[in-house]
Amino acid sequence: MKASIQDKDALCSLLPLNAATYLRTRGWNEVKREQHRYSLWNRKDDRGVFETVLPLEHEFRDYTVRIAEVLYTLEIVEERSQLEILRDMMTTSSDVIRIRTERDSKEDSVPIESGVALVKNARDLLLAAACSTVAPRAYYPTRKPDEALKYLENLRMGQTERGSFVITLLSPVTPDLQAPAYSDNTDPFERRVTKTLMRALAALREAAEESAATGSIKPFETAMSLGVSVNLCDALANLQEETKADTLEVGISWAPVRMVHEETIQNRVTITKDAVPVMREASRVFKSVATQEGVSLRGFITELHREPQGEGTVLIAGIVEGSLRNVRVTLSSSDYDRAIQAHRDTIAVRCEGDLVREGRGYRLRNPRGFAMEASED
Repeated sequence: MKASIQDKDALCSLLPLNAATYLRTRGWNEVKREQHRYSLWNRKDDRGVFETVLPLEHEFRDYTVRIAEVLYTLEIVEERSQLEILRDMMTTSSDVIRIRTERDSKEDSVPIESGVALVKNARDLLLAAACSTVAPRAYYPTRKPDEALKYLENLRMGQTERGSFVITLLSPVTPDLQAPAYSDNTDPFERRVTKTLMRALAALREAAEESAATGSIKPFETAMSLGVSVNLCDALANLQEETKADTLEVGISWAPVRMVHEETIQNRVTITKDAVPVMREASRVFKSVATQEGVSLRGFITELHREPQGEGTVLIAGIVEGSLRNVRVTLSSSDYDRAIQAHRDTIAVRCEGDLVREGRGYRLRNPRGFAMEASED
């Protein structure tokens, strides 16, 4: 017999609906219910019939006692520890993403700076997958889709686990209450994100191997439709470099409340450190040709050129990707007149548009909202 959980806080943390969901997804059947009091569940196997009683009100004075009895029964049926069972019951409504870093030292701890980097880049990894779920694109430079940012608000960290060093991320998923008919579009956004993550990681590993063998960027271009992006490449490369991991493994346990119908999705993807240089180069190439939509540019005008009438072109010195760059912008006649005044009076200007590389420089296409900073006063 394994150790029983006696901690009342741990027992109290399990809510009735989570416990009921766990029982249902593990082959138990509800055979009787007293509304707002308890429900009776049973399960049959080769050993016979097992029964357990689940309290339905969290406020009952003996709630923790009854939950302890449920765990005791499950321990016998499943032949594993109550601690493991309780952990799974707590996450039954979430996809559990495990990110494991392995180093030659095989230690179960990492330097605190590596731990910080692991959490930050894990967050960036999920954000990249969420962005690709909204709209696959080579690069998401600054502004991220609102739906992707909202997804991050619901993402939670779970307990770390043994095995080199493992962090867990919990991605809540709503239960599947629909009829058996299924299509990928019926999945909630949160489940589509985790599917995108695992598809993209597998595609990225294959693209890195093929690109290394062929010297071509094409495998990465093909993988874009599966969720591979500059952001995903950078997050993975940063994870391995900043944690000094020899091997990075991303695995997922799908929430039991919603089945995964695609058999082709891998549940575990391993990427070794020799893939980092290939990912870095793919990231650099994508950045050099990608259109960065919705970029906000602020700076000072250094050059002006216009034909006798109509629109004109200005050169704005501003910060692009962390460095001072000169960006060409073609303005309407009225905006160009304001640009002349800004240049004469050395006033900063701002505008928004789609940034692209043009030769050795940059151009802001579809400019909008051009204004002098002083105009806000």
